[in-house]
Amino acid sequence: MSEPYEQHDRPDLVDPVLLVCLDGWVDAGSAMATASRAIVDQADTAPVVSFDTDTFIDYRARRPTLTLVDGINRGLDWPFIEMVAGKDLDGRDLLMLRGSEPDSAWFGFLGAVGRLCQSFGVSQMITIGAYPAAVPHTRPVRMTVTATAEALADSPYTVPGHIELPSGVSAALERHLADAGIPAIGLWAQVPHYAATLPYPSAAVALIDELSRRGIRRFDSAVLTEEAHAAIEHIDEIIERSTERQGLVSELERLHDQTAELRSDLPSGEELAAEFQDFLRDLDPDK
Repeated sequence: MSEPYEQHDRPDLVDPVLLVCLDGWVDAGSAMATASRAIVDQADTAPVVSFDTDTFIDYRARRPTLTLVDGINRGLDWPFIEMVAGKDLDGRDLLMLRGSEPDSAWFGFLGAVGRLCQSFGVSQMITIGAYPAAVPHTRPVRMTVTATAEALADSPYTVPGHIELPSGVSAALERHLADAGIPAIGLWAQVPHYAATLPYPSAAVALIDELSRRGIRRFDSAVLTEEAHAAIEHIDEIIERSTERQGLVSELERLHDQTAELRSDLPSGEELAAEFQDFLRDLDPDK
């Protein structure tokens, strides 16, 4: 059976983890994209596998980017899906699955990634991401954790109760690998609803720090500190222009400080999104 990918190398890996960083699903504040770029820069990654985008990508949904220079077609930047290998700051092996989330043939994609993971001896899968939440930008970033087994669940960080929601391919891959004996967890940073469409590097810092705190793989988040401070200052400037916005942030701060975790008694995402709908468009600092 021919595989829907091209393998460029077969590195000798010791107990690697698979870090999944596929775009196209929820990534509030571009936290996953920012964190993954920082990790790639530090991990000295090399390509291992390139997946067949003709099989997995709908180019009408993810059109290639055309570069025109003085009217001349200088080439196209095509969507990609790849697996790269690298090492963390302690020299431990890492595989990263990065690029665009597949638009089709998910079962074929799951099977191909699963076989590669078995071949390389992957010990664990980690997904990182971020989602909009009822939290203020003036407090430390909160994390939510998902897992494929109770033993992996970190109760202070898990969401209680029964929840059904649309899934990205990462969740499907988590379940597929867990059924094959490879445990998986998801680390999700909470980004303020009103900052979800803005760059929010503080969430990327939190994701990288959580990887280190859990002993998964260690990378330096300090490289994003300046970006994080600048983003917070920009949000502060926008908040200061409206007493209504200041009041909403103050209420989020109060709720954050009086509860260990945000629960169902807090405003819903829809309510907060409505309150802040004009804020999400207020990106002009001169207004």
